[in-house]
Amino acid sequence: SRLLPLASVISPATLSVRASIQSELVTTSVPTVDFSNGTDWSTYEGLGRIETPSFEINRLFAAVFSSANFLPLSARFPNSSYDMNFWAPSYKCQSLKEIVARNNKPTWDTNIYNYNSIQAVWDAFIKPQIEDQKGTYYIYTAAAPYFMNNLIMIWAAGVSNERNNSLSGSRIVCQLYNTSYKVSVRFNEGVQSITPLHIQYLNPHAWDSDYGSLGAGHDIETAYVTQLIFSQLLVGNISVGVTVGNLDTNPNPMGLLQSGLIDCPEIWNSTSLQQLAALRYTGLHNCRNRTLARAIEDLSRNFTYSMMVFYSGRGFATTLPVTVRSPRNLYSYDTVNLLMAYGASLFIVLIWVLVGSVTVWNNGITSSTSFSTILLTTRNPDLDKLAEGYSLGSDPLPKEICKTRLKFGCLDDAAETKRAGFGLSRTVTPIQKGENLY
Repeated sequence: SRLLPLASVISPATLSVRASIQSELVTTSVPTVDFSNGTDWSTYEGLGRIETPSFEINRLFAAVFSSANFLPLSARFPNSSYDMNFWAPSYKCQSLKEIVARNNKPTWDTNIYNYNSIQAVWDAFIKPQIEDQKGTYYIYTAAAPYFMNNLIMIWAAGVSNERNNSLSGSRIVCQLYNTSYKVSVRFNEGVQSITPLHIQYLNPHAWDSDYGSLGAGHDIETAYVTQLIFSQLLVGNISVGVTVGNLDTNPNPMGLLQSGLIDCPEIWNSTSLQQLAALRYTGLHNCRNRTLARAIEDLSRNFTYSMMVFYSGRGFATTLPVTVRSPRNLYSYDTVNLLMAYGASLFIVLIWVLVGSVTVWNNGITSSTSFSTILLTTRNPDLDKLAEGYSLGSDPLPKEICKTRLKFGCLDDAAETKRAGFGLSRTVTPIQKGENLY
């Protein structure tokens, strides 16, 4: 019976605790974008005409193009994810050859602007820069004719593996489209990532700069300001003079040199730029998707994603199901060891129950170690005489008492009735089962 407490020691040892990541679906409010709302996007001149992008939009865009990444949101749940849908203006970039092959009808008034095709506009705005150099070697030139529908035309002296680029440089046309986004937003230990699930270019924005500048308070305001900030970054010239090290930018592209776009091969893979003693090619690590056209599209998307920070600061949110992942402790028992521990204990208990049952059957009675039991079984003249002089029971016990042998059984006294109890071994006879004792 002394081994039974071991079961309480072994049982906890069969319990194991395992950390696990559990997912829970929570419907909650998350930041979103609303490009139909142009509040705080612009500065205005007379009669509400849009003049420039607002200071905040300019700062946000500068942070995006200089970091080559989007601005992250603060995580409401450190480990969570959700999908969301929205629309936004974004750029689609193609080669000039692809655009010209479509032979689209001009969107501008050819009576006012004497260009009957996109190729004619290219020849007027871009071609002179790359052919009539007169001692100045152009590395990059771009234009955004105000009468066209949100087009940015780009030529770069270098080439990449992009289809339709030639040894005479890269010719790219980027146009602003109304675009449908489906993205997956994920937070891992508080760090945000955004994965596009489906991006569809719906239709190009069919209005020119004159019409867009009057879009204050309308849906097109955000698209027009997007065209303005990308034009500020991309439009202009980068050239190298006759003297090695003479790099010139005019009028705007210093921002382009500070962005990841400068790492794209269409710019760096030009002999003139690589000859500059002050500059060294650093690789493609900041050129997203490794080509200039794809990098501009990626920059456009990162700007769109960063607008979640802009709009969340103004209370724009939507309710979505969010998958929240959190650590949980999972408890499990080792079934075999647990059953063995309790089975062994139960087996020992059953043995002692069996022994006790046999003892009760043989003795015919049960008793305990209570004082009343001791009192009733020690009423004996021999014991009374033995205890004379020692009734206080003080220690140490006298040797003559220690050496006295006692026995439980039928007391041999002169009484007519037999009585059971403890007595001197020589005066006690065994008790017979069924014998009447008093």
